Amino acid sequence: MAELEELLDDVVLRTPSAAQVRRRGDLRRARRRGTLVAAAVACVAGAAWMLAPGGGGHQERPAGPTPTVVKEPNPYQDGNVTALRDAHEIPLFERWAWSLGTSAPRRVALPQVGFDGVCPASEANEATHGRGNQERFTSEFVGKEDSRARHRLVTYESADAASAELSSLRRQIESCGLEWTGSGTGPRGGADSRYEGETAAGGAWMRVDIEFGARWVSVVEIQTVAKGA
Repeated sequence: MAELEELLDDVVLRTPSAAQVRRRGDLRRARRRGTLVAAAVACVAGAAWMLAPGGGGHQERPAGPTPTVVKEPNPYQDGNVTALRDAHEIPLFERWAWSLGTSAPRRVALPQVGFDGVCPASEANEATHGRGNQERFTSEFVGKEDSRARHRLVTYESADAASAELSSLRRQIESCGLEWTGSGTGPRGGADSRYEGETAAGGAWMRVDIEFGARWVSVVEIQTVAKGA
């Protein structure tokens, strides 16, 4: 102790006051509370992301905006509005002077073609028509000399159903005796395929124009008395 006292003779010791000691203690406690609050906020944020609504107990970070599904263009539909061809858009209007029929049209399913059973093969297989979920729209027209015409639009939920029914339609048209005569252009994009001729059963001449997309088929039929009759 004597040696310590000798060493401290020329040293001035400054002991902090009680107020300074309390202030330093308050600062240390405040720093500790700030660190704990920051850690708690980080944990809550992480938990909120993990518990965000999603499928099951696992939630992945958003991958960006969901792509918009683009609906296939259909020249006869705009949103929820369906507009079939009017009388002036039916082929051979100058010859037959088409006008809209006065009776309610039958929504005949494809692949049936023709009026009044002129294509018996179609009539015999009518029970198998209407593949998949579909909507049918029909307009019927009358013309000079007992001529008749019809425009049908069928939309499908499945592209496979549309393709299968289109193939059946072509077979039915050919079995009715009509021949493929090519394609043409018209007011709504034209015909992808055109068939003409006298029906196999005789007594009627027909023309059938077909347009189609992945999930829709449009058919315009014209039926008149056979040219040779």
